[in-house]
Amino acid sequence: MDINTNANMSGEIFKAGQLAHFSGIHFRQNSMTGEITAFRSTREIKLNADLH
Repeated sequence: MDINTNANMSGEIFKAGQLAHFSGIHFRQNSMTGEITAFRSTREIKLNADLH
């Protein structure tokens, strides 16, 4: 499944506001340094076909 196909990202460091409108982003905060890291979520959620 392709998401964020119109994304034009270059670089490695971004402000959270730059990533706020993207789908499938998972954020984690390092408890020792406070650094926040964003990961591409690979989890797919399937809806119940009988209900939707």
